[in-house]
Amino acid sequence: MKSCCWKVVNSGPSRSQDTVVEVLLPRSLAPHPHRLMQLTDWQVSQGICGLGERALSVQDDCAVPHASLLQQLVFFFSPQATRLLFCAHRDPVCERLICHLGPLEAGRVATIHLETALNPAVLLQAPGRHSVMKLESLAFVARPVADLHTVVTSEQRHAQVQVVALFSQKPSAAVRVLLLVVSLLLGLLILALLIYCLWKAGFFKRELQKKKMKRDSWDYVPKLGPRESFS
Repeated sequence: MKSCCWKVVNSGPSRSQDTVVEVLLPRSLAPHPHRLMQLTDWQVSQGICGLGERALSVQDDCAVPHASLLQQLVFFFSPQATRLLFCAHRDPVCERLICHLGPLEAGRVATIHLETALNPAVLLQAPGRHSVMKLESLAFVARPVADLHTVVTSEQRHAQVQVVALFSQKPSAAVRVLLLVVSLLLGLLILALLIYCLWKAGFFKRELQKKKMKRDSWDYVPKLGPRESFS
């Protein structure tokens, strides 16, 4: 669960009529259809909020498919990279919360408190995941807008909140076992190649020749006993 609070301040000299604020949150990790972030609750100090139209549907199933062993290996040996998930105005892949705050007097502050749920299993899907994942939420003032009867005195009409997810470089159990087996097989292969190269170079033949020369140099003439003599 994650909570955040947005503050809307009327810094102008007059009242803001029909104030509307939109909040956008990334819903999924493209190209996967599973839900990444979901609004669970919201509270406003004045006015009402409601979810906007959803252009693209997402799957709310918690059983997110895991990455294959090959994809896990590719991710483990890949260099670290950063991916930013952000929302734009009328973005179809984002959750859209529309808050009608009504009239906002000069110097008045309205707050929007949000509770969101994040499914971390979606961030582990491949392709799409990176070592650093940044989830950016956007809030902007949709109304009032500058017209003949309204003067906007502040250029700061939007704000962002980022949540950063960092992946540890610890491999999964399957990847650890595979790396151990591959390392063992490579070690045995290198040992076999080394023995073969030594054999082809005649290293073991020289040892046999030395032993044969020692055997040929032995004295096999029996020694004479104390009772034996030559006539």
